[in-house]
Amino acid sequence: MCVEMKNNLLSKNIALVSRGSGSIGGLEKYGLRIALYLKDLGANVTIVSETPPLKKIEHFNYHTLNIKGLRHNKIIDFSNQSSLFTKNGIFDAIIGIDRTAHQTHLRAGNGIHAAFLEQKRIIGTPFLPLKTWLNRSNKSILEIEKKALFSPRLKRVITNSYQVKTQIKRHYPTLSIPITPIHNGVEWFEMENAFNSWQEQKKLFCKKHGLSMHAFYFLFVGHGFKRKGLAYLLNALSLIPDKDVCLLVVGKDKKSKHFEKIAKNLGLSDRVHFFGEQKNTRPFFQVADSIVIPSIYDPFANVTVEALAMGVYVVSSAYNGGSEVLEHESGTIIEKLTHPESFVLSLKKALKRKKNNKRAGWIRSSVKHLDFSYQLAKFAALIMEDSCHA
Repeated sequence: MCVEMKNNLLSKNIALVSRGSGSIGGLEKYGLRIALYLKDLGANVTIVSETPPLKKIEHFNYHTLNIKGLRHNKIIDFSNQSSLFTKNGIFDAIIGIDRTAHQTHLRAGNGIHAAFLEQKRIIGTPFLPLKTWLNRSNKSILEIEKKALFSPRLKRVITNSYQVKTQIKRHYPTLSIPITPIHNGVEWFEMENAFNSWQEQKKLFCKKHGLSMHAFYFLFVGHGFKRKGLAYLLNALSLIPDKDVCLLVVGKDKKSKHFEKIAKNLGLSDRVHFFGEQKNTRPFFQVADSIVIPSIYDPFANVTVEALAMGVYVVSSAYNGGSEVLEHESGTIIEKLTHPESFVLSLKKALKRKKNNKRAGWIRSSVKHLDFSYQLAKFAALIMEDSCHA
């Protein structure tokens, strides 16, 4: 299959459109992996972005757009400028991984904004209808989203979960183009050494940070604590009085002090440890017995498969598309995210599954099929198929 794809993609001109090629978010990292994979198959890849890359990669072409103005204007301007740049007909495929109106292939890694706003209403964010109406960025994103899905250029939508596919069909029922889910990949083979040394590294980590080796460690990883549901987790944890049940919080948020205050007010100061943003999260997976992903809306949280590949049991909200890859012994789903009792039941289920070599090994093996090499091959095969039928 790889040889066939290489022959078909050889010398194909492919544009990958992403506002933040210089960012380090999951969406941008995934876009870079796609670009590298296509380049290795012989395609001529051009990265179209708003910001220049942190480091230019050999044999890539780069085109940085000059985007200025307020946030909602920048969203529209990037969409318009990238559409004009890729309209010249030199590209065999245009892959959009961000909020842009015109591409041949839309990887909806951000999910569907209409579904995100709907979910916020369900959760019960105060005054949301008024805030949504007044927020010009929301209106801009919704307009671009609709244009993208009904663009005459578009050949296929690639989602990272079946959840997002269902949401697209519900919010845009007249859409007729193919929607193909491909779950997010993970560095399964690359993580082998880190997984095999988890016990030794846990001892070193606990010693360094003054943590008990005998405690049960839940882990939370994410940026934007409100959307990721950290407050729900803290509240549920406070209902478990065992002092040997702790939480490690990794990630950044402008209001991180607010969440530290919540933990303090709930009497969790000695049990919740905030580590801020970390470039390398693998040491935390080595320490953790279970990761908790209480997202209000997440098309597919990358930490789901990263944790599983490190042998860590997953507790996830049903609003995380990544929960689709969980099996009975690798994780559990919180039935009612906003109900503390329901949340506590899921945490107690995890507490019965403290990490050991046998259990961790089985959990890790459950996502071997999601290694990046396999998932990117599926993606490239779709690009090849659609290009051949152009």
